Amino acid sequence: MFRMARLVGGAPATRVGAPNRQRALHLLLALLLFGCGARSLPSTPTSAPSPVPTAPGETTTPATVAPPTLTPSQSEPPSDWTVLGPVGASASMSWSPNGEHLAVAAGPASGAAASQMVQIFTGDGALVMSLQGADELLWLDDSRFVVSTWNRRPTPGGNDWEIAVDRSGHIPASSVLITLTGDDEMPLDVDLGGGLSNGQGAVAIKVCPDCDADDPQFSVWTPSGSLSSPRSGSARRWSGDGTKLWLEHPTEEGPAARRWPEIVTWPDLETYYSDEEGGGLVPDVGWTKHAYVGDGEVVIVDLESGAETRFPAEASGLVVWDFMGRVLVDDYDSASVYVYDVQGNLVESWPQVGNWLTASVDGTTVVSWYFDQRSGPNPLSVWRMGVLSELILPGRMVSRSPLLSADGSRLAVIVSLDGRDVILSHALAERQTVVAGGQDVS
Repeated sequence: MFRMARLVGGAPATRVGAPNRQRALHLLLALLLFGCGARSLPSTPTSAPSPVPTAPGETTTPATVAPPTLTPSQSEPPSDWTVLGPVGASASMSWSPNGEHLAVAAGPASGAAASQMVQIFTGDGALVMSLQGADELLWLDDSRFVVSTWNRRPTPGGNDWEIAVDRSGHIPASSVLITLTGDDEMPLDVDLGGGLSNGQGAVAIKVCPDCDADDPQFSVWTPSGSLSSPRSGSARRWSGDGTKLWLEHPTEEGPAARRWPEIVTWPDLETYYSDEEGGGLVPDVGWTKHAYVGDGEVVIVDLESGAETRFPAEASGLVVWDFMGRVLVDDYDSASVYVYDVQGNLVESWPQVGNWLTASVDGTTVVSWYFDQRSGPNPLSVWRMGVLSELILPGRMVSRSPLLSADGSRLAVIVSLDGRDVILSHALAERQTVVAGGQDVS
């Protein structure tokens, strides 16, 4: 079905600093001039703000205490980026669950299906497999994936192709299951295009093509061929252990409509948490709590009891959790990140590290960057297991955000360099044993 090329052993990746290549020399010069090697950034303790009054009973407020001084150890990630190759403006990337492989869908959104391409690289940048005629790739687990080709129809003029979209906003597709070894290719009788995988074989997919956009439905498919009964909601994200699924329920049609959250368990799809009056949802690593930004405050909600902790914070709306159960709040105007414990005490601050945030699934790695990227080198601030360091991108980032592997050990990003968009990958510090709250989380 697909024109598949497998490279045994993988093609060697281009690394920044490789000789006799114009692009490599350009990258090397940028990295030498602007210090791509990681350097330690200061983490500045600050005084905790006073908690705001809250209603008695179900809501608690933090105590005001002076945060401890953070003295990070030194960590020196590799000083070179790996260049995976040029891509189109609509390229997308996804790491395998174990972070050992990166899939890149590099073809343009328009054009015939034969012009589309998905490639798989090792974490070190070696090309493993190319799949011509595929629009997207979905990892089922570490050794299997599904590639889908979107349905297309001729444009009115008949000189090009356009993507077909059904009433619910879904792009119908044909899907094929393939093993990473390339030895097995099995067409599927179900459309897994646009699906959401838990990394352990379960895929949440949109069903009911005739449903309105404000009444989405989903089912969960497994490789055994089972498909759960349709259920109301739009799948948004799986928990790191694959046992919970976050759903959104729009209250009306349109992209600006409020969507209330629900979390269901897998495989029974029973409600674990819901809030019909709520909006955004940012679960912690273990999915026992979630946080959201209110009017000048951050609210932490216990998903089982519903108890809330509120504390004042100047947040731009971007909140993530780290593996120690701390809440990281980004302030867009000051380009600083503030770190709070679950009682709302300010324990750490990172001044002028960027005004956007993303975190790995396991919370061991957090990346902050500036939204207004320059055409030249740009900084990425990387916090990994207690160490805050800086990486320099040799060009302007054009991907929506840096893409971290689930374990936070690798980072991929698309940058504009010499008038072309290229994918760069970077291996971060090796994972080490980290103890948090008396538990080994390595």
